[in-house]
Amino acid sequence: MFHWGETNKLRFAIVLDEAHRLSKDITLPKIMKEGRKFGILVITASQGLGDFHQDVVDNVGSRIIFRTNYPISRKIAKSLKISKSIDLATEIEQLDVGYAYVKTPEMSVPQKVKMFNGLY
Repeated sequence: MFHWGETNKLRFAIVLDEAHRLSKDITLPKIMKEGRKFGILVITASQGLGDFHQDVVDNVGSRIIFRTNYPISRKIAKSLKISKSIDLATEIEQLDVGYAYVKTPEMSVPQKVKMFNGLY
């Protein structure tokens, strides 16, 4: 990616499911820190926030958060940096199947959404 040079256009997408398998690999945090300016998009998915290196968590742009339990729900809610008047951690713990909270860099607060699977 360093040889490609910087760009503001998408050049390459990396999609990693079961990202916990790469939790000890130092490559993912480096790509997350620097890849965007080279046109690289990284999408990761895992069962737990603890599966990711802190540099990965710190460099996430958009987040999709499904139901998770205490104490991870508290850590996730805190990382979203929203008003204390909303108990987002409890909301996350009580999400029904098919619902998630979504937060992008353009959004000041996360929004609860229903995921669409195309079968309804």
